[in-house]
Amino acid sequence: MLRLSLILLRWKIRARHFVQRLSASRLPGKEKPVDRWLAAAFGVVSIVMYLIPDKTPSVILICLVILFLLAVHPVWNFWWIEKYIWRRLAALVFTCGALVYLGYRSWPRPPEVLEITPPHVVFGRPIGRPMDDEAYVFRIANNSDRKVYSAEFDFIVDELTASVKEISIDIPKEYRKPFGEGGSGAEHFTDLIGCRCRTPTQHLLYALSFRSLDPHEARELKLIHTRRGKLGVSAKTGFFSLDQQPIQIKGDEISSWFRVDAPNDGTGCSFFSFLVDKQEMYWFGGKP
Repeated sequence: MLRLSLILLRWKIRARHFVQRLSASRLPGKEKPVDRWLAAAFGVVSIVMYLIPDKTPSVILICLVILFLLAVHPVWNFWWIEKYIWRRLAALVFTCGALVYLGYRSWPRPPEVLEITPPHVVFGRPIGRPMDDEAYVFRIANNSDRKVYSAEFDFIVDELTASVKEISIDIPKEYRKPFGEGGSGAEHFTDLIGCRCRTPTQHLLYALSFRSLDPHEARELKLIHTRRGKLGVSAKTGFFSLDQQPIQIKGDEISSWFRVDAPNDGTGCSFFSFLVDKQEMYWFGGKP
């Protein structure tokens, strides 16, 4: 029994001596090998956390706890900080705050319900003949598990000097859906309607709205530049609804599901739609 007590006492003395060596104050020029190894491990875990492709909340929390445990000793015993207890506590609070911010920036966020890619394009290839028109394809997607109605997408031309005849829009046939059925004429038009206006800053605005997008459905449309020179176009999402937008007929008036939330001056707007069975776009005020 006495021998066991001596062994325990010996290990207790060694442990206390080891802790004293770790926490002993050192001059700036003296090395702290344990702290160096802990700092190196901190860097490795940070890189691993950054490289993880699909970060889940549990993975982020585990990485943050490991980072905090690795940072406590080097921060607590940093040569300038260890002189005063208030510096040590302030450094730990700062470290916690930095890790909380890192966790906030790394936390997985649900995807946007509506997405359009690319968000910006620049037409710039010289155009010599009509058949050489430059085109960009935009992908419009519903990322949610629910059906989306009246999905609005806006295209704003960057250049103020751009003419209304410089941009043409087309929908590939495989992405065209009829507006309705029953031989009333709706089966000949797509379920996409658009409006061309100008913003309050006089930039050209093309607002388009799909009547509906199924869960995780993606559609494509094409913007075509028909002139020479550079032309930038920014694309963004707008209004949408998760509730069906009915079309009600009251006398000679029809309430449309089309809605534009993008800022516009409300003057000189032209509405247009597409024919399902032909390669052309129909403008209600005539073709541009």
